[in-house]
Amino acid sequence: MAYTVRFEYREGYMFIHMKGPESYDNAINFWKELRKEGDLKKYSRFVIVDEVMGVLSRDLVYRLSVEIARIHFGNVIAYVDPKTETYDSNAFGETVVNGQGVTARLFKTEADAVSWIEGIISKG
Repeated sequence: MAYTVRFEYREGYMFIHMKGPESYDNAINFWKELRKEGDLKKYSRFVIVDEVMGVLSRDLVYRLSVEIARIHFGNVIAYVDPKTETYDSNAFGETVVNGQGVTARLFKTEADAVSWIEGIISKG
């Protein structure tokens, strides 16, 4: 079963909610779909709210993060994960992605993520 994804097109960035069961394949498909939608609508900045249920192993988080960096090279991503059980894994993924050409930052709240991305947009 794939994630359920809702896109909102805001001034300067795309806002995304994703829900569903966690799996490596679901995650890869989501990131590819996001890139396709971003290219189609001409967005390179994203706020993503993770409402996915489940936990990937550290190895899968690493592999996924390398793929995210490849797929989203040059993009800016604010990633919201309010869940305690996955926050540390996503923090590890943030480090991997940032080391490979994507500007990404992990947040616990939507408000903080939106504030950060809007700050980047206002700086040009």
